[in-house]
Amino acid sequence: EKTQLMEDLKSFDLEKVSCVSDFDNAFIHGAIDSWYGSKEAFTQFVRGPLREELCDLLPSPHLSWTYVAFMVSSAVSYRLELLLSISRAGADADVLLIYVLVSAGLVFGWLWPSFNGLFFLCDKTCTICTTRSSSISSKTWLLDWGKTFVVAIVFAGSLIVAEALSIFVLQSQNLWIGIGYLATSLLLPYYIWGRRVCC
Repeated sequence: EKTQLMEDLKSFDLEKVSCVSDFDNAFIHGAIDSWYGSKEAFTQFVRGPLREELCDLLPSPHLSWTYVAFMVSSAVSYRLELLLSISRAGADADVLLIYVLVSAGLVFGWLWPSFNGLFFLCDKTCTICTTRSSSISSKTWLLDWGKTFVVAIVFAGSLIVAEALSIFVLQSQNLWIGIGYLATSLLLPYYIWGRRVCC
């Protein structure tokens, strides 16, 4: 919807907009002429400064819970399979509990925010929102690929850091470190969810 709105504003044409009532149509066109000087000046305002301002003001979309559940389902099933394997191998209850804490922190504290971050960065770096001038029709393909590469590196880097931290916590075999890992890992999704509710 945001992308469509930005595209529509980019090609806005006052001549293609009409009112049901002739009186309203004449009144609005008269107001536009008196406020902006001409219909062309208003059209340029909508295509330029108004579009840029709305692009900055409109919030970036968040992934819905259903998409999140779908995306993390494979990671959850993989973690459950490993938990079952560790349990059947005869691991102590403390080790199993640490593994559950670390898995919950990794999947819900790192993986979900990483997907949300990927979604957010893709929205913020898209050509529609980064094209600021009507004379520039689009960015070069090399710049678009470069932005995509940077977003992918940030996404992969966050997951590598998360995996390294989870391995460290598992190797420590300390229940309090596992609890601390889970608590700190859940701060980021709490922050993201809190911003979404407040906006």
